[in-house]
Amino acid sequence: MRRLLVMCALLALVAQAGVAAIPETMSYQGVLTDAVGSPVPDGFYNLTFRIYAVPVAGVSLWTETQNVFVEDGIFDVILGDVNPIALLFDTQYYLATQVGAAPELTPRTKLTAASYAFRAKYADTGAPDADWVISGDDIYHIPGSVAIGDVPRANESVVREGDDGETHDRGLNKLYLLGENQRVLYSRLVDTDDLGDERAAIYGYRTRTVASPGDGYGHYDTNTAVTGHNFYGDPYTFGVAGYSWFDYERTGGVLGSNHDGTVWASLGYQDENFDDWGVYTPDATYLGGPLQIPTGATNGYVLTSDASGNATWQAGAGGGFTLPYAGSGSSAGPLFELEQNGAGETALFLDDSSWEDIVGVGMTGTTNKLWLSSGFGWASISGGTTNTDDIVIQHSSGEVGIGGVTSPSNALDVGGTVEMLGFQMATGAGAGYVLTSSASGVGTWQASTGGVGGGGSANYIPRFTAATTLGNSVLYQDAGGDIGIGTTSPASTFTVNENTSGQALEVNSTYVGSAGRLVDFSRTSAPSNGNDMLQIVVPSSAPDGFQFIECERSGVEFVVDGDGQVTTQGGVVSYGPVSVSSTLGVTTTTPGCASFQTNYGSSTARPVYAEYTGTGSTDAVAIEGRSEPTDFYGIGGRFYGGFHGVEGRVAPTGSSNYYGVYGYVYGATGSNYGVYGYASGGTTNWAGYFSGNVNVSGTLSKGGGSFVIDHPLDPANKVLRHSFVESPDMMNIYNGNAVLDASGRAWVEMPEWFDELNVDFRYQLTSIGAPGPNLYVATEMTGIRFEIAGGEAGMKVSWQVTGIRNDAFARANRIVVEENKPATQVGKYLYPEALGLSETMGVDYESNSTEKGASERVPPTQPEVRDRTDEQ
Repeated sequence: MRRLLVMCALLALVAQAGVAAIPETMSYQGVLTDAVGSPVPDGFYNLTFRIYAVPVAGVSLWTETQNVFVEDGIFDVILGDVNPIALLFDTQYYLATQVGAAPELTPRTKLTAASYAFRAKYADTGAPDADWVISGDDIYHIPGSVAIGDVPRANESVVREGDDGETHDRGLNKLYLLGENQRVLYSRLVDTDDLGDERAAIYGYRTRTVASPGDGYGHYDTNTAVTGHNFYGDPYTFGVAGYSWFDYERTGGVLGSNHDGTVWASLGYQDENFDDWGVYTPDATYLGGPLQIPTGATNGYVLTSDASGNATWQAGAGGGFTLPYAGSGSSAGPLFELEQNGAGETALFLDDSSWEDIVGVGMTGTTNKLWLSSGFGWASISGGTTNTDDIVIQHSSGEVGIGGVTSPSNALDVGGTVEMLGFQMATGAGAGYVLTSSASGVGTWQASTGGVGGGGSANYIPRFTAATTLGNSVLYQDAGGDIGIGTTSPASTFTVNENTSGQALEVNSTYVGSAGRLVDFSRTSAPSNGNDMLQIVVPSSAPDGFQFIECERSGVEFVVDGDGQVTTQGGVVSYGPVSVSSTLGVTTTTPGCASFQTNYGSSTARPVYAEYTGTGSTDAVAIEGRSEPTDFYGIGGRFYGGFHGVEGRVAPTGSSNYYGVYGYVYGATGSNYGVYGYASGGTTNWAGYFSGNVNVSGTLSKGGGSFVIDHPLDPANKVLRHSFVESPDMMNIYNGNAVLDASGRAWVEMPEWFDELNVDFRYQLTSIGAPGPNLYVATEMTGIRFEIAGGEAGMKVSWQVTGIRNDAFARANRIVVEENKPATQVGKYLYPEALGLSETMGVDYESNSTEKGASERVPPTQPEVRDRTDEQ
């Protein structure tokens, strides 16, 4: 995208009424460059110009498009030739430029006054007046501000009265009026018709474009439409006074209301009945302080209203307690307490106007949770939502009825099931007796006769210890139904513990048929992962010589040792993939532990294939090699290939960072290389070749460097190289062209991040097209710009600025220009051939040779087949 680099001069302003000779146009000049600062090719360009009232975003106030001829990047236009600029120019404006259909150029140009604008100061009189100045929204007298009745005081600062002594600048006043012994401002409105309803002798209106709340309720704390300040108030003086003379209905002295009048209050109000009120509001009233009605008040009086709504203080009625009453409390004592100190006998009496005297607790209606009736001589308690009696107590004989029994005939009658935590019948009880019922349902304790006797412990499955006697067996069943032999804490449905020299479980069979199985484990449904058929567990302290499984037939045939090793004399045969859920360990003392070979003639052949099949957020490693015999020795992995020695691939589907090859070295105090590449012996040797962008987050050190591109004149057959610019400093270079204005000067703007990135600036200036012996930098870099001066009007100047990097990385990683070589490189050279020395004198020679003199590629030997027959 092109950008506008050099600003322009405004030579005309808009015309206003009374000065018809002023044109509604203005002259504009600019320079059009490409993204690297070079002038665009000569020719016609469609340029669209817009004027805004804001520096960014917003809606344009004026726009027009012109087909403009551009030469050496420079163009001149008369804005307003197509669409006259009919704007007031009473606020700051900004000009934006757009080239063709491209986005608008940024930043916008801030418009300033031009030659015709100076005519505006004579607009009122038609001739110069040295005593007055018009500036934007303000008109003021040159010695000070506008004042009536006194000398101007627009810049006077006064101390705020009645507060902490802060000062207030009177310069905030647009108009200052001062009078003595008279009305300072008098405004009179005379209504001669009845066509308007928003008229006022003085109308104050406050609004805002950004939030501007006040600080409190004091004179200097609020932002108001109208403010009245009674300074050193004497009797009968007020900050604001409102009067209503010759009142009609619904009039008043002062009105306070929200915008649409739905909430309002008035002082000195006359209502529709022509009744007068000092304060009147039809809405709710909030008092931040106490309410005081002085007439007739005394201690203990209550506020009482008459039939007309007039409130007066009256003595309380005294005595008694008025209901209904609703309330709540948080006292540690009783929330409600009544005490009868008179001649009566009842502290609380509630009558529901029927023939029953009722007390209600925890309810709001006539359904009672506690019901007492003196008329029939019983007490009834109801816990439901109806009057059904849950508990009835007979007053005369003391019988109790529960569960709907309203007329109990026994000491306790229950109309439902009884559940008890304990049970005791004292009469006739004896050890071992049983509870027996009579024909009438009366239970008594009786001695047990006949049956089987004996005893046992809880949870043990009994066994007959004699013909009619029961005792404990070795089977124990816990509360969950699990059965244990030799344990009272079975860990599964069936648990066997054995602590003698015998077998915990032995299974023998004499059946020799082909369909027989000594033990058969089967499931009736498919199990989930981890739900094993058989698990064998021993303590971790068991010796490696311990055997989990031993299968015999004329000697040891198959053994699984305690160290996890499997030994078999018959070998292993697999007709499908072999899956290992944990670690497959192969141990040997020979050079090779394992060898995998295949002669499958296809690119899909893989003698060794490792795949992690898990899911989730984990960086699982498919293949890991480790060789660390001692520091500075050991190679984790080595790969030989006829085409690629090592190939790393990632096929991402997300939006994170991915790495085809990742090298990482950490620790120690030597030189660590995350990735090291070396190539030699070819016609072209690349230690590293990157087909794409390369990012270096640290410092890049090199012997030399250049860029390589297709040759601009013969891109199909040649390339073009340029060497990098070298400097002992971390230098940045910036350049461009500027066109000097009518005074032979020009400001050069740098990018907005320039001063944050650079320090220690240096400048070069070169005139183009004519000598410029007097060119100089008039103003050094200030923020992000500097000024050129000393040239001719319209002169084109080529400039160059250099700066030293001052970003956080550069400050923390300054390049060390001279440095001693480490001890391991003393007497060796980075580029020995360039000095006429042998390559064996290079600092990387040993690293680039075969690893520390080791032999070249040696195929691994066959792994040792471990025979444990002699260990049995």
